[in-house]
Amino acid sequence: MLAEPVPAVPGRRALGDAAFRAVVDALSIPVHICDTDGTLLYFGGSSEEQFGYSAAEVVGRNVLDFTPPEHAERALESLGDLAMSDEIGIGVPTVYPIICADGTLTWQAVAAVPMLDHPDVRGLVFYYLPWDAQLEFDNAVISLLEGDDLSVVLGRLSLAIAIHFEAVAAAVHHGFDGDRFDGATITGLPDRCIVDDPRAPWSVAAQEDRPVYAAVEDLRSLLGAEAVAALDRAEIGGVWAIPVTMGDDDPAVLTVWRTSPMEPVTAHDFVTSRSLSYIRLVLTRWSERQALEYLAGNDSLTGLANRARFTAVVEEALDAGDPVVVLFCDVDGFKGVNDSHGHQAGDRILVEVARRLRGELAAADLLARIGGDEFTVMHVGDVASAEALAAGMIAAVGKPFDLDGQHIELGLSVGIATSAPGTGFSDLLNRADVALYRAKDGGGSGFAVS
Repeated sequence: MLAEPVPAVPGRRALGDAAFRAVVDALSIPVHICDTDGTLLYFGGSSEEQFGYSAAEVVGRNVLDFTPPEHAERALESLGDLAMSDEIGIGVPTVYPIICADGTLTWQAVAAVPMLDHPDVRGLVFYYLPWDAQLEFDNAVISLLEGDDLSVVLGRLSLAIAIHFEAVAAAVHHGFDGDRFDGATITGLPDRCIVDDPRAPWSVAAQEDRPVYAAVEDLRSLLGAEAVAALDRAEIGGVWAIPVTMGDDDPAVLTVWRTSPMEPVTAHDFVTSRSLSYIRLVLTRWSERQALEYLAGNDSLTGLANRARFTAVVEEALDAGDPVVVLFCDVDGFKGVNDSHGHQAGDRILVEVARRLRGELAAADLLARIGGDEFTVMHVGDVASAEALAAGMIAAVGKPFDLDGQHIELGLSVGIATSAPGTGFSDLLNRADVALYRAKDGGGSGFAVS
């Protein structure tokens, strides 16, 4: 089934059929030959290693026996297309899942050369390249775009990296603050194999901004008995800890867990560079999205919830039928600060007002700045507790403010409104606003209930 021996060229040794067969069978990629109806005629290269079958188990069977049913129709169409590839000009591989001997699926990029007219072949020659790693890289990017949790995105990314390195596991450690990481996602080993310890390879890599290659013996004293047992079961020989440059952001580290204790060689450079690029992409885009989501729901000056977020939270509570108390607050005398000291000074005062108001709230309460010097609170409680809260906030804002050595005295007026069955957000806020102006008409630095 192999081509005729190549004619001898002066100065070169001719290779016979046996030599060509040895070359093909020594390839690190699977090579198959099948006829136009999909019957396998030859099973060579690294096919046994990649798919787990022996040649005797598959030759004479149809390729559809190893194709998931949902992909069978596409596989048949591709066989027909490949048979006419000279006419229609197929120049790219196609990607298919293949059922391995152990029942798992492996995705492979399949390229083919039609040799139907060759008397010693008479079939379609298929060449395979593993696609599992690329599939998981793609899945990680899709998860990122769809807004999945960071742990989901990094789980798929670490799986892709582990496959690419032919490793047992890989992990992405992110958000290093100089002492510990904000989080880490590992795929292939239990979470307990990662510890917060300054002696751990990933911590050293982040602290010193250099790769650290450690043998498994270096980890045993850092890990608990269950983690050590997991490493032994997986036959881990060593771990690579490679820092990920993140610009001004907190550094990240990639760890690769392998059965071999050997350090990386030049052949790993491309995979390493590609993996680090994907990690940077995911963490940078995630950070940007978190910042956008924060800005969408928070006031940029004080960090409090903004009007949109406050509205959404109150409406959700009202829709659920929960009792809601809203306090509408306005800073008395604030306009004079802006007029006399400028808007920058006014912003400093607003930040301090927000801090003081926040200090009076319970954990379940929500404080928002909805514009200028207007603040609102969604209070979890009844009218009596809302009045006590209002009194505490008025007292907190009533204390003098220090503005570059000058004491500024301000007040706070508060309007309180409680929900009733069928109350909408606008009605509730309007009633609190009316109560606020009643408090102001009473001289300010007080509260009124609607």
